[in-house]
This record gives sequence, C-alpha cells and structure tokens, in this order.
Amino acid sequence: WALPLALWTVFLLAGFIGALSLVALLHREWSEGERLLYPLTFIPLEMTRTPLSGAQSLRSDPLTWVGISIACAFNGWNILGALNPSVPSPGLYKDVSDLLSERPFAYLRPVTLYFRPDIVGVGYLVPADILLSSWLFFILWRVGKMVALTLGDRPAEYPYPQEAATGGYLAMALMLLWSGRRELARGVRAFLGRPVPTERHAGPTRSRLAVIGLLTSGGFFVLWCALSGLTPLISLPYLVVLASFTLVFVRFRAETGMPIEFLYPYGYARKLLLYSAGTAGLLRIGGPRGLTILTCLAWLARHHLIPSAAAYSADAFRISDGLGLRTRRVVPLLALAFVVGLAAAYVTHLTAYYTFGQNVLEGRTFEADYRAQVALQEFADLDAMLRSPTPANAPATLFTGYGFLVVMALSLLRRSFMRFPLHPLGFLISVCYGHDNPWWSPLLAAWAAKVVLMKIGGLRLYRRLVPLFIGLFLGHLFAGGVVWTTLSVFIDPTVSARYHMYFG
Repeated sequence: WALPLALWTVFLLAGFIGALSLVALLHREWSEGERLLYPLTFIPLEMTRTPLSGAQSLRSDPLTWVGISIACAFNGWNILGALNPSVPSPGLYKDVSDLLSERPFAYLRPVTLYFRPDIVGVGYLVPADILLSSWLFFILWRVGKMVALTLGDRPAEYPYPQEAATGGYLAMALMLLWSGRRELARGVRAFLGRPVPTERHAGPTRSRLAVIGLLTSGGFFVLWCALSGLTPLISLPYLVVLASFTLVFVRFRAETGMPIEFLYPYGYARKLLLYSAGTAGLLRIGGPRGLTILTCLAWLARHHLIPSAAAYSADAFRISDGLGLRTRRVVPLLALAFVVGLAAAYVTHLTAYYTFGQNVLEGRTFEADYRAQVALQEFADLDAMLRSPTPANAPATLFTGYGFLVVMALSLLRRSFMRFPLHPLGFLISVCYGHDNPWWSPLLAAWAAKVVLMKIGGLRLYRRLVPLFIGLFLGHLFAGGVVWTTLSVFIDPTVSARYHMYFG
C-alpha cells in the first residue's frame, strides 16, 4: 500500500493546495471588500472572546442555555421514541404527501417537512434575502413542475433541477471571479514580476505564491490525467467545473454559513460532460480508456473532500482575522492537518477492511458497505456506456443553460437594484439537491422568525435573540451528535437506526 497511497496523497494534496490558493486569493476581497459575515465562525469567536465590562458572554447568556435546552428536549424526545417505539416522537421529518392525493396537486409530491434545529439556528444568521430565495424558489420550482406535468407527459428527471443548479454554479463562479478581478489581477502581476500596489493588510499568503499554487495544482491534475490516458480535451473542462464548484461552495460557507455538505449538484461536475457531449462524443474524443479514467475520478465530483477542506480553510482565515493573528501562519498548519487527516483515514479504513472485510461492514452481509456499492455502480454505468454510447442529452443541456441565465439575471438585478429581494445563492440552495430538498422548511422557519422579530422589535430584538438560536445549533450538535452517537455504540444497531442522525 505504501506506493499507491503515497501517490494518491500527492494527488490529493495538489488538489487541496490549488483550492487553498484560490481561496487565499479571494479572501481579502470577501472579508474586507464585501465584508462577508462567515456565520459559522461567529459561533467560536463569540464563545471564546472576553466580554467587555458589564456585557454578557455567549456562554453565560441565559438565552443560549434556553436554546440548548430546547434542542436537547427535542432530541431526547426522539431518543426516547427510538428506545421505546410506543412513545410517539416527531422524528427528523414528516411526510405530508398524503394531503396531496388528487391531481394536479399530486404532482407536487413528495412534500416533506424537515425538523433541523441546527439549520434553523444557523439560518437565523443568514441574510434574509438568501433565506427568502431558498424556500420561495423551491416552491416555485415545484409548482412549475406541477403545471408542466398537468399539460402533458414529461421525463422523470423533469424539470432537471440539478442540471439547472449546475449551470447556476458555473454562472456564480464567473460572477465571483469578476467581482474578485482586482485581487486576481494583483496575483497575476506579482507572478509576472510586475510592480504591485502596497498591500495594507497581509492576506493568507503572498499573491504570487497563491498564483503559483493554483497553476501548479492545475498543471499537475492535467498531467496526472494525461499519464493515466485521459486527454486534456476532457480533463481540462472537468478541472474547470470542479474548480468552479469548489469556489461557489466556499462562497456558500462565507456568505451563508450553512452547515450543509451536499450544497452542490451531487456528481454533476462529471455528469455535465456526459450529458452535454454525450458518451458517444466522449468516446470519439478520448476513447474507452479516457471514459474509464473519467469514471475512476468520478469520486471527485460525487464527494466533497476538496470543497469542504477549502471551506474549512476559509473559516480558519476568518477566525485568524477575528483573533488578530497572522493569517499566513495558518496556511502551513492547514496543509499539515490535511496530510495528517489523510494518514488517519488510511489507517482507519484499511484496519476496518482487513479486520472485518468490506463486504460485511455496516451490517450488509455479502452486499458490501455503501462506498463499495457506489464504486460498483460507477463501473456498472461505465459498462453500459461502453456497450451503448448515447448522444448528447438536449433537455438536460437546455436546463443547464436555463440555470446559468437565472443566476446571471439575479446577480445583475442585485447589482442594479440595491433592495432587490432575491439572491442567486438562494436559487442554488433550492435546486442543487434535486426534486426534494431537506432544507427548505427549516430555512422557511428561520426566515419567518427573523422577519417577525425584526418587525416586532427591530435590530435590537434580533441581536438580543441571537444567543437563543445559536443555542439551538449547539444543543442539537451535543444531544444528537455526541450523546446519541455515543449511546448508539453500546445498544442494538436496529434500535439506534430508528433515530438516524445526520449532519451536513
């Protein structure tokens, strides 16, 4: 295992350095130019700061403990229901599709209400226009689907929400690069050895080093793919889409703080190539070997190692700024932590595989665990693509363009009208997860609470209740993520599965 793991470590580290360099280039524009809130970093900064004389800290504020108590009571109720099924408990969601049994309203199904104290808590800190857009666009999207299905038959994928989100992600990436063009130009000028205006505040790294890291990472990816047998005509577009997804994902964290990992079109960085060019077109460009290597790298699009690591790095930069630390000292620590994390992952996974066998993990006797099933499905799909190549999917490509235009239009409207109430990030939240959306109802609750409280007591009441909602977030993480998770280790798996906790 030494050589393959060493090579994959270099590959992953190169991807991380590229994403880190891109975030470092734009950090000053986002934190100082646009003054983004980075809501998730607000919590640790408030938890650790020393309050001014006469002021209450977040730890000592009674509203914080009220929020924690509410979240613990909610989770305790669900845990009691898992231990004793005769106890009626709310669970984490409620399917209300049965209320929509008659056409055309049946076309709105499924309709599920999700109970997520963590998202409600952090959502309270999210700008109101993003909250409004996230649930409003979701409802409009579902209503549009109902109208279209009423008028005639449509494919099961219609109206292609994740394809629209893919186009929206690409448009959003272009807008972010345009808004950060000054910092990017500064980096390019420094890289070319031209004079650069004096920097008032040092960024996470020197602009020249960030550009070098970005170019080196991209070149390494294309070279790796070429040596594997994947032509740059395929690997370069794949790299551009992956980088765009990473950039927008980090922007989500910086502007909304949403504690969600699947906040992107799952797997669509690769699917975009498959349906826009068609598998027949990709085979003409790269042959069977190219399509095989693209399948081997499918996990880059399906899973969120690099985007999440980049988002955590952006949080670390913001926390360093908040504490008055030198941000540049954080960069080598982040790289070191990334490598140590990879080593820990290698040890834990290989130990589990050799000790128990991957085919029996997660209680799936002779069926393999979820990760193995995903890999098997990828290569089953590859076999089907090689046996029966397909042309480009025109409807999917059309809706990708539609999503691109919607995000561009929303971005331009916000630049033209300062009080325009809709936000392109809210549109992406509404469609990136597909036909269902586990966030729309908690975000609707957070928006309603925020709007009502602002109407009643203005900014003063809103700020006073911030500890209450942060307590909801912390209490849910503690009761569901620490207490119930630890307890589940010592009880029957069939019992713990009755209250399946998930974060992100």
